[in-house]
Amino acid sequence: MTIPISISDPQAVEKMTARIAEAEARQTYMRAVNKIVKSKRKGYTQARKVADLMRQFKMTELQAERLFEPDMLGRIGFPSYELSNNNANIKRMKKRLTELEDAAVAEEDEYLIAQGVTVQEDPVDMRIRIHFPDKPSDNTRRVLKTYGFKWSRYNQAWQRHLNRAGKQAVQMVTPTITAEYGAIAPE
Repeated sequence: MTIPISISDPQAVEKMTARIAEAEARQTYMRAVNKIVKSKRKGYTQARKVADLMRQFKMTELQAERLFEPDMLGRIGFPSYELSNNNANIKRMKKRLTELEDAAVAEEDEYLIAQGVTVQEDPVDMRIRIHFPDKPSDNTRRVLKTYGFKWSRYNQAWQRHLNRAGKQAVQMVTPTITAEYGAIAPE
């Protein structure tokens, strides 16, 4: 099991890049091994394939011979699902890498949504926070909880994870907040 990479880790981009490189190397390795194991070349016997695997991939004879033992469905080599899963993980990690790179250059943003109520987007902590001038009403707190906000004593704000859903949640709670605190006066 791999340890998750936190977006607040200063080396997150480097760690994710290393994991992607490792998964891509594994994909290349599995494909090359399967090319030999599943080869249908005339006169290319299993013994020659085992010798080639030992020479090219520094395998022991036992490791090479195990690749020719069929699984319960009769597949030899690395099964296709293993290649597919690894490829899907590579795509997922590349997407996560772009998120990490975007977060690394993102800047903190703060704006008003009602009289005295500010929203703070903190890309370092990956949190979106709503700061109130005083304790909101029971109804407002209930709506905040409905949309996934939790009270943070440390930050003295209602917060949740900073992502697209978090930004949409702020839009959803804004009408309730402006009803209690009043809309922002036009400048």
